[in-house]
Amino acid sequence: MGILAWRAELDRVPVLTSLAKRNIRIVSVDCPACGVMEETAEHVFITCGLAQAVWQAITIWCKVPPIFTFNIRDILELHKYSKFPKRKANSFYAVCLVSLWCLWKARNDMVFNGMAITVDSVVSEIKGLSYLWVKNRSGVSQLSWED
Repeated sequence: MGILAWRAELDRVPVLTSLAKRNIRIVSVDCPACGVMEETAEHVFITCGLAQAVWQAITIWCKVPPIFTFNIRDILELHKYSKFPKRKANSFYAVCLVSLWCLWKARNDMVFNGMAITVDSVVSEIKGLSYLWVKNRSGVSQLSWED
């Protein structure tokens, strides 16, 4: 998950516009989720309607103010500007990384498997993976779903 975030920040994920620049034959560089804009890394993770709806749901779930980001670096630094204690800020950072991963996975499921993706399915996957990741990496074995 961290590697995906790092590559996304460097604009090194294989989105349609990047593939077209590498002379790989692409039928259309339009976003497969919304069809409104060209698919760039920032579009997949930030400006696509699917991504915006997912981030809105995550802010409600994590009880943080609405997120206004302009690039992937902003997402990776959100935890620094939250008013959470250090442990919760680290957990929120994990949620952000998992969110990027789940958005990428949803995009790939849509492109390669023809799956219909909903905001609810992506958010549910984020919640489940975030819980498991934080519980297993935080050293707090007594962490419950409510925490």
